[in-house]
Amino acid sequence: MSHNDAFSYHELNLKAVSQMKNLQGRVNPAFLKDDVVEELANQSEMFGLLYLIGLKHSLKLTEDRSFDNYFKGPFFKRRTPFLIGITGAVSVGKSTFAKDLADKLHEMNPNQRAEIVSSDDFLFPNAELVQKNLMDKKGFPESFDNEALWNFLVNAASFNESQDIPIYDHLTYDILDRKRRVRSADFLIVEGINVLQTNPLNGQAFSEMMDLTIYLEAAHESIINWFLNRFNDLLDHAEPGGYFEKYAQMQREESNQLAKDTYAAINQPNFENFIEPTRNRANLIVQFDDDHEITRILMRDY
Repeated sequence: MSHNDAFSYHELNLKAVSQMKNLQGRVNPAFLKDDVVEELANQSEMFGLLYLIGLKHSLKLTEDRSFDNYFKGPFFKRRTPFLIGITGAVSVGKSTFAKDLADKLHEMNPNQRAEIVSSDDFLFPNAELVQKNLMDKKGFPESFDNEALWNFLVNAASFNESQDIPIYDHLTYDILDRKRRVRSADFLIVEGINVLQTNPLNGQAFSEMMDLTIYLEAAHESIINWFLNRFNDLLDHAEPGGYFEKYAQMQREESNQLAKDTYAAINQPNFENFIEPTRNRANLIVQFDDDHEITRILMRDY
């Protein structure tokens, strides 16, 4: 796999990071509670990642406090969330990883809230994609309401106020006709294939709004298998009259071949042209094996 790296990365020594006894009392981020240290020490990969997030979060809070002490006005005392961006190929496991990360962050400190938002929620509705002749480009940069996504991130990073956003439903393969309220939180995790891409409307990267960015990576064959597993799960739960009903009525061998062809024709070019090139914008690269276990975490050199 060639990435033409513009930046260099070094591999984290996960076993060393997991030895909390060597870290306690020195640079332990405030939100890493002592009563979960022993449990986390047995999960070195996730612990290493959480430790880095906690350390960077603590540094941000320290900087914010210094800023607050200088500006005494109430506007400057408003706390903004710690924004985490997660990206990678279709079916690499972004949604699952985001949920696991949010659960662990909350487990470490129940007083801190984590919200998850998928950039899929900012896709144009199917009717609009059809009108713009973009259904075969669904997931490509032009298929997203980039203005709405950008405004959401700017408001989240600046004000940390509740916002109403659209809802994308994978079963209907479309945007629903209702909205979801994203409440203010300590951590806001934004996951999606375009999270590190450049906003075509203003030339600025969405990641400029984020405090930490993570790129998920796995072997191509593993991603294809996970894509087919998810596709078959959608067929198993296809609703009458829904988008996937016609595929569920096919022979599985036929529908799976169609899914593979679709991946090769749409998802693979999208990955090669628009997703993989953003890899070097990530602060961290998390690599998975075939069983979706973390094998390596790479940190960008600065």
